[in-house]
Amino acid sequence: MIKALAIGLIFLFGSIAGSAQAKVFIDVTSPDRKVFVAMAPFAAAKGDQKMAATIQDIVRQDLDLTGLFSYIDRAAYLNQDPSPTKVKYTDWTSIGAEVLVKAELERTAKGISINLYVYDVFASQLVLRQQYQGSDTKLRNLAHRASDGIYRLLTGKQSFFLTKILFTWDVSGTRQIYMMDVDGYGRQALTKNRSINFSPAWVSDGRRITFSSYISGDPDLYMLDLRTNERITLSNHHGIEYTSDWFGNELCFSRALDGNTELYLMNSQTRQASRLTNSPGIDIEPSWSPDGSRVAFVSSRSGKPHVYAMDRSGQNMQRLTFAGFHNVNPAWSPRGNLIAFAGKDQGLFDLFMIDPAGTQIQRLTIDAGNNEKPSWSPDGRKILFTSSRSGRYQLYMMNSDGSDIRQITSGPGNFESPAWGPYATSGL
Repeated sequence: MIKALAIGLIFLFGSIAGSAQAKVFIDVTSPDRKVFVAMAPFAAAKGDQKMAATIQDIVRQDLDLTGLFSYIDRAAYLNQDPSPTKVKYTDWTSIGAEVLVKAELERTAKGISINLYVYDVFASQLVLRQQYQGSDTKLRNLAHRASDGIYRLLTGKQSFFLTKILFTWDVSGTRQIYMMDVDGYGRQALTKNRSINFSPAWVSDGRRITFSSYISGDPDLYMLDLRTNERITLSNHHGIEYTSDWFGNELCFSRALDGNTELYLMNSQTRQASRLTNSPGIDIEPSWSPDGSRVAFVSSRSGKPHVYAMDRSGQNMQRLTFAGFHNVNPAWSPRGNLIAFAGKDQGLFDLFMIDPAGTQIQRLTIDAGNNEKPSWSPDGRKILFTSSRSGRYQLYMMNSDGSDIRQITSGPGNFESPAWGPYATSGL
């Protein structure tokens, strides 16, 4: 849905021509078509043209990942002038462009500067002029910031381009926790302990993570500060502790004692845990509703694993899934209206969606290996998951309706247990 929207913009340099209003706005909650974008070659000094092309490719890939934009083929361009301030609007309207993106790369005393220009072609108006500065050793971050600026202008919303993803990778022979950008680049090992580490989860502040590990023999629960690299033990009770999810400073997690696995609630400051469930079956894999009032989880209390939901107090238990015979990995959408989960009904795991009342279910994947561990983008538009469709487990991303599936990892070993970070991870 294309609307007019006035957006107050703060410019880091210079002034903007005409009114500081963006006339192109995409309703990201229900887009009815894609916006046609032209992106002229980014200008740069002769020795920096390759760097400028790299940044432009990253910006282009970021915007393409959203599924909201359609790029006009460069072969159709009537004007290839890279100058960011020279625009003949009829050259762009005649080929169907609605938005024109131009940029200029400059070297500064502090590193690299990208001067970004965005034009509303049909209004013949410059709608954004913004400068982004950074180190030439962090070009991808610089490009993601420029992409975010364009996205904010055209949608009025923050993008997920700068957020981070956690996952496990067993390429080293052990299973370690890694972090990377949403486009699959910038992999960074967070654990290097030659043990088995699993169930990574983001703390709400986006600066810390929790995970389970056999570092000390038993699978205990740990917290890692990504800024200081300090690791603390959250819980080391005898038994297995895993599958955690955070809301504020409260952690919901699974604890197996004496052969019985139940859900517990822990305050991160006191580290005192209270029991939420009490059933003869296993209760695992909690996922908070976005307002913190409910928790979705997996229970075998009915005989087979199914998805349930309950109040944060452990009351008002409700079974949500009845179809299939093995339903796991519930993930509550940030918008609160849907719960994604993995279900086995034809011998393999596929991804499904169900509403919080358990009345409507939708299949998202089929006939493509095992598909498991869904994790939502912070805007609720994308789902990250792990799949064996290529043989080994790799990470994939798709729209919330199951369309536009894209592989974002490649390489040896298995990439599993993805956890998409909140907007707060953008500063990492």
